[in-house]
Amino acid sequence: MRSRSYIDIVGEILDAANERRGVGKNRLMFKAFLSHSQFKEYMKLLTKNGLLRSDIGTQTYKTTEKGVRFLEAYNRIYDVIEVTPQREQEQQQQEQLTIQTVGF
Repeated sequence: MRSRSYIDIVGEILDAANERRGVGKNRLMFKAFLSHSQFKEYMKLLTKNGLLRSDIGTQTYKTTEKGVRFLEAYNRIYDVIEVTPQREQEQQQQEQLTIQTVGF
């Protein structure tokens, strides 16, 4: 798995929490591949900035409307630059072919 940027992690959290009834802590950590310390850090940041809300009664997290807008923008950006595992693999294969053609 490639190294994830801060924005990638935020996108994964918001996507994971974008369920109708919200998601619990463990499910969110699992879906976004977060450690407990990362979870606490990101939850504090995302709730403070209004991208995520927590429901203390049900102990769930839900992406807010502002978070959904962020997620939509995030997805549009990645669609434009087409950063996908297959695209990365194709680029690596092209680099290997270039190296073989040049004779290195």
